[in-house]
Amino acid sequence: MGQDMRQEHIGCLRAMPALHEVHCYGKSAHDVLSDNLDLSLAAPALDTLYLKNIHLTNEGVSTLRPLAPLRVFCMYFLHRFRDLATISGAELEDENRRLAAVTDDSRLSMEEMILPGEATRSSFLSRSPWPNLRILFLSGATPTLDVPFTSILLAMPRLESLTLSVAPRQGTSPLVVCPPGVVPLLELSNLHHFAIAFPTDTDMIFAHLTSALRTLALRDMPRYYSRKQVLRWNPTSPESSYTAPILSYSSMARIFDTLDGTYLERLEIVVREDDTEARSLVCVARCCPNLRFFELHRYRSDPDEWDDLSVVPVEHIAQSLSVFSSLHILRVQLDFPLAHAGYSASRDLEGWNKWDRFIHDQAQTMVDALPWLQSIAILCAHSGGDTAWRTWTVQREEGSKSTLILDDFDISRVEKTWM
Repeated sequence: MGQDMRQEHIGCLRAMPALHEVHCYGKSAHDVLSDNLDLSLAAPALDTLYLKNIHLTNEGVSTLRPLAPLRVFCMYFLHRFRDLATISGAELEDENRRLAAVTDDSRLSMEEMILPGEATRSSFLSRSPWPNLRILFLSGATPTLDVPFTSILLAMPRLESLTLSVAPRQGTSPLVVCPPGVVPLLELSNLHHFAIAFPTDTDMIFAHLTSALRTLALRDMPRYYSRKQVLRWNPTSPESSYTAPILSYSSMARIFDTLDGTYLERLEIVVREDDTEARSLVCVARCCPNLRFFELHRYRSDPDEWDDLSVVPVEHIAQSLSVFSSLHILRVQLDFPLAHAGYSASRDLEGWNKWDRFIHDQAQTMVDALPWLQSIAILCAHSGGDTAWRTWTVQREEGSKSTLILDDFDISRVEKTWM
């Protein structure tokens, strides 16, 4: 935007005393200048600011402090891992300083923050309290831990939701919130949502979570299936630089041995198969007797993308999941070999119809083992080119087999891999 037009727009925003919320959208490429932050902050009553694909690097960004304290600040990207290869460490340091300038004066008022992990320092977040912050979401690459992460939690006494959807550079360690041997005086009785990418079974944070917890996600970032699809066609993609091992079933079970999941209602797990699958799921079911929603991403231990679809033991998986007698909703990603299960533009109508019937049969197998389900979903390739949840409502009549009614497809079924 030219300077002449910029001043006109700033004047327009300053003349809107009731404007509280601004959404600012940038192009997804890092090399496109994002120089409109001063425009976003011009509204005098602004308390909620969303920045999508706005890179606060030193390429001409004009940064002002908000005119009034913010209540919500959300900054996120759709293709951050692709762009990180083009962003220098110095630029990330500059981005961190700009984030501090925008948010530091809002510590007392801030209630929700989404921040890029790679441009965040733990010393900034923990320097002084955020007494009203309820939601913290870090996304992207792991933050710089120049002080222990637990210091951040101590500075946020009212935190209700913590999402750490961050990936380490390949060859470095994933984020550990509370390392073994550290005994912080954490008070997490308000925390009802906790999500972490690439968790480790030695992280003592799980022993500090309380019975207030209602939602738990042990996941990946970016989505492992999405990463596999990208690297299949482009092995040198920047996404290859950010990853860590996902949990094995046995490691997952050790987490649930220490967790208080008494009132947990929603659970997401990303796991790699091993020979403890059935026993580990029994451990989870015992720990979480009130679970209503379960999303399982199960990956093969030794994947060959040219294997037959039958290499995934769906009946065994269904029987192992039948220990979850309180479930209403089950969603599964079963890691079918990409040679047969991946999207293919050359697949004709009959090929897609055959695929649809196959996926329906797998859903029926799940419901036959868990007849109390109200809804079943399988994450799979869609003829439109997306990877999406195919969802069925379960209908049952007394004395007859449960039948599946396919729900209408809409854009909300497409997975948001950036989260």
